Amino acid sequence: TIAAVIPANGAGRFSLQANQQLPRNAFVPLASLQRALKLAGRANAILVGGEREAESLQAILRSSLTLDDLDLRTRINPARGYVALESRRMILEPVVVSAALAVAKDLNLSAAPTLTHLANTVAVGAREIPYSTVTARDDGIQRLKDDEILLNDWAANDLGARPGDAVRLDYYVVGPRGELLTTNHVFKLAGVVPLSGAAGDPMLTPDYPGIANTKNISDWDPPFPVDLKRVRQKDEDYWDAHRGTPKAFVSLATGQRLWSSRFGNLTSIRLSSGRADVPPAETDLRNTATRFERGLLARLSPDQLGLVFQPVKEQGLRAAAGATDFGQLFLCFSVFLIFSAAMLVALLFRLGIERRAKEIGILLATGLPARVVRRLLLLEGGAIAVFGSALGLAGAVGYGALMLAGLRTWWLPAVGTPFLKLDVTAGAMTIGGAGGLLVALASIGLTLRALRKQSPAMLIAGKHDDADRLVGDERGARRRWIAAGIAALGLWIGRRVGFWWRNRGCDGFSAGWRLVASGGPVVHRRVVPSRAAPFDNALASCRLARRAQRRAPSGSQRAHGGHGGLGHVPHHGRDRIPSRAGRPPTGEIIRRWRVRAGGRGRCAAASRPERPRGPRGAQHPAGGRGPTVRRARRPVPIAAWRRHQLPEPLRA
Repeated sequence: TIAAVIPANGAGRFSLQANQQLPRNAFVPLASLQRALKLAGRANAILVGGEREAESLQAILRSSLTLDDLDLRTRINPARGYVALESRRMILEPVVVSAALAVAKDLNLSAAPTLTHLANTVAVGAREIPYSTVTARDDGIQRLKDDEILLNDWAANDLGARPGDAVRLDYYVVGPRGELLTTNHVFKLAGVVPLSGAAGDPMLTPDYPGIANTKNISDWDPPFPVDLKRVRQKDEDYWDAHRGTPKAFVSLATGQRLWSSRFGNLTSIRLSSGRADVPPAETDLRNTATRFERGLLARLSPDQLGLVFQPVKEQGLRAAAGATDFGQLFLCFSVFLIFSAAMLVALLFRLGIERRAKEIGILLATGLPARVVRRLLLLEGGAIAVFGSALGLAGAVGYGALMLAGLRTWWLPAVGTPFLKLDVTAGAMTIGGAGGLLVALASIGLTLRALRKQSPAMLIAGKHDDADRLVGDERGARRRWIAAGIAALGLWIGRRVGFWWRNRGCDGFSAGWRLVASGGPVVHRRVVPSRAAPFDNALASCRLARRAQRRAPSGSQRAHGGHGGLGHVPHHGRDRIPSRAGRPPTGEIIRRWRVRAGGRGRCAAASRPERPRGPRGAQHPAGGRGPTVRRARRPVPIAAWRRHQLPEPLRA
């Protein structure tokens, strides 16, 4: 029963993932959910409040860790004298297997890895047995070659099988998208073993959910589809007498080749003293199990198996900073507009002085000092600049609000989140307004310096010196060379700074800014007698720098001899499904990577991903990161390598 609908903020917005997506939360009592899932006393997350650091909490967790916390357990088989390590998840993770084998070696125990799989059908010719377990092992029974199989005498008699016959197994495997696929494999029958001893052990089969705790096969309720109509009475009798005892055996290498998954390739590890002639007492087995558990816990850490305390608030604050520094990015986008605006202020004010030359000449002729006239003009221009800055601040707030309204509605797919709000602070408004005012005053002040070279008589006559006439004289040529040298030095310094700025997402536009700021306006003013030249210079320099930046490979790509954005990989493709087929071209090596789940670190991402998405296991030969993948319009299948010798790097 729905008790209430809460708003999508506060507790309703609760999520352990630091992103801008709205979670679909439903809150129920913990005990009710545990009872519905039949997981009494268990949880998959623990929330800890207060000021404790994650490292201290992790240390407490490690000191109090048990095998049950890791979904592991040990089972004792006194009849056959061994201790079995199993997992509630059915499959032992590789890190657990490595630690268990190391502990067994330290304790001088014999370790026997085992992999048991459920076969939907065991068939010889037209005769078949439904739903039987098959164990892959290398101990206690006859040594088997690849693609050889042993049947116990019950199964051999039921199928009428003899050594040398072909035995077909049908079984489920996990597909590339997590779906269950049915496949089969044909084995050669190497022999028949009695349903006793090492081949008659029901503990070789792990406790399958919905199967192990049932009295009859007809009561099975596994998490995968089964057709219980295929079950015969003799199958029920076998279940009553022997439970899940395997009916067939293959070599461990064969079983791991056919049934391994990305989760692991073993279902249990059996530990014994190695003396089959003297079975240990049950007390000795319990002591062995206790010593083994202690050693295993000492070698395992919680974070290896996903039990990690995460500083959720700290991660959220880091993610809120965004994947891209938009302040730097927008500054680089609009820097040429800022310089153009400053030039426009200077040109307009210069035009005003030219139109009021007689007025200024009369003021100077009446005895007013030039500095007083310049101060009056500066105050006049400053008053207009103050009014323009205030108007610009109001326009900036309105423009920003309009842009965010568009991103929340019309352009929502561009950012993928509606949680965008305009943050207007007094500090930002003060800095913006003061910055605009200072730029305007500086432009006006530089323009007024030209009054020092004007005589009152020439101003009253309506004449004034034009700096553009310096183009043809010797002093103008010298200034052009000086300006060109300043521009070259500025480009070199800016290029060095650009390596540091590259990761901030605006290297191409910062190159245009470097050209404008390092003397481009001076060169234009001294060489080209045009008032439109500063605008052309600013715009053209940014276009040229942007185009050059797109064509140039990055430093890491040059270091590894790569092409474009593919790092050291000459050909790169991404298939829709994991592919095992296909031959590489002569002399080529295919490396397969599985893309791990995670956030995408892109410009449009509103949050910074804590676990960026990327190829799992990819590594540069020189120790760097894996290749950079740039999204194309269509994925290119790996099978293309079978048909073409690709001449150029393939962007995927």
